[in-house]
Amino acid sequence: MKASRLLLLALLTVAIGFGTIPLSATVIAYSTFDNNDEGWMNGEFTAITGSPTAVNWLASGGNPGGHIQVYDNYPWNSFYAPAKFLGNQSAAYLGTLTFDIYDSYLEPSGEQPAVMISDGSTYLFSPLVPRGLPYGPPFVNLSVVFQASAGWSTDPYGANPATEQQMQTVLANLQVLAIDADWHSYDDDVHLDNVYLNSPGVPEPATMLLLLGGVPVLLRRLRK
Repeated sequence: MKASRLLLLALLTVAIGFGTIPLSATVIAYSTFDNNDEGWMNGEFTAITGSPTAVNWLASGGNPGGHIQVYDNYPWNSFYAPAKFLGNQSAAYLGTLTFDIYDSYLEPSGEQPAVMISDGSTYLFSPLVPRGLPYGPPFVNLSVVFQASAGWSTDPYGANPATEQQMQTVLANLQVLAIDADWHSYDDDVHLDNVYLNSPGVPEPATMLLLLGGVPVLLRRLRK
C-alpha cells in the first residue's frame, strides 16, 4: 500500500474514532447552593428514611459561594436530593451525576460507593471508590455514570452486579438519589456543592457534519 493511502486510512480511522467528540450533554437538574439549601435533606444511605432531617446551609466556603454540610447523623449518613432530581429521569441513563464534596476527616483505608439511587424497592449503588478520596478541603469533584456495567451493584459492597434493565427501571421512577456523606469510620463533617444531573452527551451537529462529509471523500480516495 502506498504511503498516501496509508495516510488516508489513518485519517479515516481518526475521523471515525473521534466521531463523538466534542460532546454536548444536557443538564437535567442542578444545585449550586448559592442562596439556600435548595431542599436537600440528610438521611440514611442504604435505606429510604421516612422523615429525613435538615442539612446545614453555609453562605460561604463553597466552590465557590454557598454550599451544604452535614455531620454524622445516621448509621450510613448521606445527602438526599430534592424533587427536581427525582421522578422519571430516564433521560439520565448513560448520563452522569457530578458533584464537589469533601470530608474533614480522613479514612486511610477501604472503599465504598459515592451514590445510591432507588425506586422504592430496588437499590443501586455506584462503583466503589477509596474512602480517603473525598478528604479535604479543598473540594474533590466526583462523577458517576448511570450505566450498570460501569460497576453498579445492588448492594453497597459491590458484590452483586446490577443490570441495565434495573438501572433503567430505577431511573424511570426515581424516588431517592443519595450522595454518600459517611466517609469516616467515626465522626464526619461532609461538605457538598455543585451537584449536576446530566443526560448523556451527543455529538455536536457541526462536528458530525464535518466528519460525515469527510468520510466519503476519504473512501473514494482509498479505492483509487
